Amino acid sequence: MRKMAEHVSAIFRTPIARFEINQQSDQLTMSIVKWLSTLQPSVVDLDIDTTDDITAPTLLFIMDNIKVTDHFSLDSKVISSDFEYHKAIDIPSVIFCHSQWITLQSILNSRSRVLVLGESNLTFWDINNFLKHWLNGSNPKLEYISIRRSMKGKAIEEDIEEAFQIITKDLEVREHEENEKRPMRIAISLHRPSSYSPPNDWCYDIVRDDGTIGTFHQTYFNRSDVPDFKFHYFYLHVWNKKV
Repeated sequence: MRKMAEHVSAIFRTPIARFEINQQSDQLTMSIVKWLSTLQPSVVDLDIDTTDDITAPTLLFIMDNIKVTDHFSLDSKVISSDFEYHKAIDIPSVIFCHSQWITLQSILNSRSRVLVLGESNLTFWDINNFLKHWLNGSNPKLEYISIRRSMKGKAIEEDIEEAFQIITKDLEVREHEENEKRPMRIAISLHRPSSYSPPNDWCYDIVRDDGTIGTFHQTYFNRSDVPDFKFHYFYLHVWNKKV
């Protein structure tokens, strides 16, 4: 298959735009991404969903050697529980289904337009710090970020109030009012038809000095597979009345 891809790419003088690695072992995944990195300098759309958990060296190689120019989706757990990634994410649209390894520093330095982080290890205090940095100008290209965390705690009503108090500490927050100028569709990728519809109820706004609005929402859902745990979701949608 690799020879065929190389042959077609050479004949048509066109690089591979979209590349998927599905249901492969970590070893084979590493082999494939090394081959891809030597075949061409970048890829528009990369989708990886491995059979096994991915190792830290393989993930690090992907992040540091595969330049993705539009969208990267990764649905694989990292074997090493202490692996952390602190570098900037220079990919316009990112979906990491298991993002325990993504740190606040990495997010703050990122130039992504869309960030979807599942199973995150970020704390409420991290989210608070992220909002403060965003107000001060970090993540200038960001349009949408969602953070999903699995957590064990008290009654949902108590947890969500505590979460709100921490997330909004030292921030000037106002209740969100519906506005027809707020776009309610966020394109995940420039090359895919799919999009996100940001929440529009129980939302709050923070506003940067340039008038850019960050509308955020948080909610909880019980986990059906683990009764004592629940999901905490945080969403931030960035928009401007003037646009």
